[in-house]
Amino acid sequence: MTAKAYKIAGGVLLVFSLWLNWHTYTQNNSLEKELKTEEQHTQKWKKAYEDEKHAKKIAEKNEGETVEIQEEKEVAYQQNHVMEEQLAWNKEALRALFSYHNLAEREENLSYYLTEEQKKKMELAKSDSNNADGSALLQSQSTFYRSNSEDSFSTWNIVEVEIDSAGLKTPVSLLANLTFVSENDKWLLNNMQFQEDK
Repeated sequence: MTAKAYKIAGGVLLVFSLWLNWHTYTQNNSLEKELKTEEQHTQKWKKAYEDEKHAKKIAEKNEGETVEIQEEKEVAYQQNHVMEEQLAWNKEALRALFSYHNLAEREENLSYYLTEEQKKKMELAKSDSNNADGSALLQSQSTFYRSNSEDSFSTWNIVEVEIDSAGLKTPVSLLANLTFVSENDKWLLNNMQFQEDK
């Protein structure tokens, strides 16, 4: 082969290598997003199954109870269920936020968890102070959220951190107040203040 043929072959190999790297990178990103989406769907199905299972148990246990007692139990369950759901979402959002050092990557990754359903929940929670019907769902959210303005609200969450003292790391759970602000139609974590700092 001539030198020109070697150059052409080298160029072809270089182009193929670049294409293969790009193709592999895009495939990995696409697969990661699909896995995250599938995981979210699985969690939704799991919650729906657990709710149905709980409803059946309630129906079996409450056959001899009064309507008032049944209603009290159902309200308590709904309040606990909503708080568990919001705590789980906040924990996932915090994990997403602090998994990246670059601010742009943090915001992009966090925005993945802000689905339309979650935005609606935030809007419901923000308007809870003006809500008059006193439904169990909004009542439980009112203890969790506090509206600051039209484009800002804060929420309480348990944050797990590690305290390093003399080389000994100790896991500690702290109560933190998270402030979210609306920027470019996205809710972004703007500030985090621990209760101990107040």
